[in-house]
Amino acid sequence: MQRIKEEKGITLIALVLTIVLLVSIVAVSINYAYDGISYGQEKKIVTELEQVQQAVMQKYVEIKQLNKDKEETSYIDYAKKLDISTINKYANILKNTYTDESAVDASKYYYGLTKSNLNELGIDLKKDVSEKKYTIKAEGDTVLYIVNFYYGEVLNVYYSENHKTSYSNRNLYTIGKTTSEEKLFGNEFAFYWGDSNILSKYGDYEVTINTSLENNSKDYSKGKINVKIKNNSKNKKTISNVQFDMGNITDIANVSGSPYIVEREKGVITVNTNNIEIDEQTEISFYISARIYIIFSSRKYKIN
Repeated sequence: MQRIKEEKGITLIALVLTIVLLVSIVAVSINYAYDGISYGQEKKIVTELEQVQQAVMQKYVEIKQLNKDKEETSYIDYAKKLDISTINKYANILKNTYTDESAVDASKYYYGLTKSNLNELGIDLKKDVSEKKYTIKAEGDTVLYIVNFYYGEVLNVYYSENHKTSYSNRNLYTIGKTTSEEKLFGNEFAFYWGDSNILSKYGDYEVTINTSLENNSKDYSKGKINVKIKNNSKNKKTISNVQFDMGNITDIANVSGSPYIVEREKGVITVNTNNIEIDEQTEISFYISARIYIIFSSRKYKIN
């Protein structure tokens, strides 16, 4: 009799332990499933942010190629113009706000994108858009993003009040261009696809850059950067190389203009000019061709 009781006791303990183990496994599984769903939702939101930026910057390039980038009518077909009070509400996040719109041209205004605007830019949103306590409106429609076509600034103002994802607190803000075309910073100079006759001073050098962009297919565009470097000093100058930060550019086709050597590492293109000497008031020139799959950030150069 005693033996039977002992066996029953052991069986009961084993049952309890099994139940506890199963509950733990279920709890962990639910937690992993929740994390997986949350991560998936966050990834989708962040991907959408990147898609919006790409669409905005692509549209700016298209408008600029038509020489209509300073006309407000070029943008209102794709976006809602925002008033200054709305813009200043987000001045702590946006990098290029203004208090007087007459001080900037239309390409540098801040615009709002609604669901229908995103559709016009080629981004098809499947979700329904409902008004929330912190959402803003433009012409009666709920704004999902605040964008600046020229600077490539994109701020998501719909998914969360603090403009961050709820799962890992990732910022729902990005910017493509961070300087104006005319501004020198450090020993680098920024320029953008679609710019023409960009003239800058780099020490004793005078550099003229022209860029072009043509659509070859739905998947990529062909870009070309024409570079002229002139020696404005009274002495010969020796140039060992010219470096370009090409951002997200892939597949550099060639460098033409002279038998230069091209090296690539992590998006930086080095045009090795073989210590070429340039006399006073003499210039060298070359161009870089590239297949562009994503048009994002500025291009920069520096001369060594």
